[in-house]
Amino acid sequence: MDLCKQQGWRTWPFPVEVGVRGFCSQSVHRLMTAVVTTDRERQVAIQRLSQAAERASSWLWLRREEKSWRHSTKTQ
Repeated sequence: MDLCKQQGWRTWPFPVEVGVRGFCSQSVHRLMTAVVTTDRERQVAIQRLSQAAERASSWLWLRREEKSWRHSTKTQ
């Protein structure tokens, strides 16, 4: 953020929370209200963010048994 401020930009931290089932918290709505110009754009952006979180969670769940993800007990 310091580099942005040095460039003359105004900055605000916007931590956001999106649940694994695609629930977007109020923090997401506040962010989108601040950066998106129309209500329709905000709705679409939140919907896409929600869908992306659901897809990523589903992808991880479907691959939960992959052996390459197992913790190795070997010590080096």
